[in-house]
Amino acid sequence: MINVFAFFVESLFFRQTVFVPMKRALYPVLGLLAAVLPVPAHAGLVSQTFTGVTVSQPSELDAEFPAGTRWTLLVEWNDAAPPRTPPTPTQSRYALTKLTVTLHGKNGSWTTSAKPGQPSFGLNKNAGGDEIQFTGGWGPDAYTNPVIGSLQPYSVNFTLGDPTKTALAALTPAPGPIDAGKWSPAITHSYLKIYLNNDGVKYIQGSVDFSPVVSVKQVGGANLRDGKSSVRFKPTNVGKRSAKKVLLVSNAGSVGLVGFSAKLSGAGKRDYAVSAKGSKNLAPGTSKRVEVVFRPKRPGSRKAALKLASKNAGKPLFGVGLVGKATAAP
Repeated sequence: MINVFAFFVESLFFRQTVFVPMKRALYPVLGLLAAVLPVPAHAGLVSQTFTGVTVSQPSELDAEFPAGTRWTLLVEWNDAAPPRTPPTPTQSRYALTKLTVTLHGKNGSWTTSAKPGQPSFGLNKNAGGDEIQFTGGWGPDAYTNPVIGSLQPYSVNFTLGDPTKTALAALTPAPGPIDAGKWSPAITHSYLKIYLNNDGVKYIQGSVDFSPVVSVKQVGGANLRDGKSSVRFKPTNVGKRSAKKVLLVSNAGSVGLVGFSAKLSGAGKRDYAVSAKGSKNLAPGTSKRVEVVFRPKRPGSRKAALKLASKNAGKPLFGVGLVGKATAAP
């Protein structure tokens, strides 16, 4: 906790005495640079969600939030924004526009968000390895919900660590979506901590889920549900091709997908054609199109299944049914 306290004191002092006057003086220069320098292709608001389960908590929370409680952390930042303070050779720090944590308890959920101006995250290259550290601020007054049971949140911290020192390519500029797959899943390196008193003795600790997650939406239609939704085609003559159906597959998790594939299965798989052009790697926060066409070879109801998979998943990421009716050629 000494390091956490020292950071906030140092950050407050530097921002008030050095950074704020410096920033005001540089406004004309920054405006000129913004006009002539190219903006990164991914520039804009980055929104990313991390999930996991708790592994320990104070006894006061055993009944409602025991070990194994699912947690969710939402963070947002502008990847075109400059560092919050001047970078050093080992650290850079950027503002977060949002940090919200939720614990999904036995009888309901507890949620709190860092108040505006409080949250930030740092990129660190230390002797022990690379780190990304997200923090919501210090003290209950820094959070929208300052009470959890009989305790209070003093600091929400989320860390991704890499002892191999290869996860961080650079400390500047601000990163785009973070691929958690490049970071160590060991709880000694990557974890959530919610400190619940001023001296840091009481806290909730959680491990990070590094499983891939995708969401699938039919373009012009609704979101699809894994293993439950079907894509339906209009009646099509045998030997003809239907209008294509387009599915937008998004990486909704924190781990990059490697070796993405879309394959057909089932009795009617030869009556459909699938195309998933482009890169087979899907970074967090990115999407790709998968196109499906119904091309029946014989009349009747023709059913198949579309399975989406990747090399970093032990089972299909997502499954959706395909349903079409083939009519005899006139």
